[in-house]
Amino acid sequence: MSFSSSPSVSPSVSPSPISSSASLSTSGNNERRLKIIEEVRTSERTYVEFLNSAILLFLVPLRKSLNNEHAASSAKMQSSTDSSSNATPLLSKSDIDVIFQNIEEILALHMVRQRTE
Repeated sequence: MSFSSSPSVSPSVSPSPISSSASLSTSGNNERRLKIIEEVRTSERTYVEFLNSAILLFLVPLRKSLNNEHAASSAKMQSSTDSSSNATPLLSKSDIDVIFQNIEEILALHMVRQRTE
């Protein structure tokens, strides 16, 4: 067997339709990833706002009602004529603890996470 030593001719290289569609696909995937990332960030911000609202609008007032009840019961012992001392809290401390179990810790965790982004 003999091999010819003729110079090899390389065909001109033109972009194949496959490689150009692959780059378009990659570009589309990157845009999709960016949209997904933005959606996750938006959802995270909304969740943090919800947690903060739940704490400010529900947990804090419920805790205050416990403190008011405690102060009212002390005042009731001193004077039984005050009608505002008859107010009772909406929920017990144990109910509040169960309902809002770790909400403040969860909020703190997400706040730290948002600062690092």
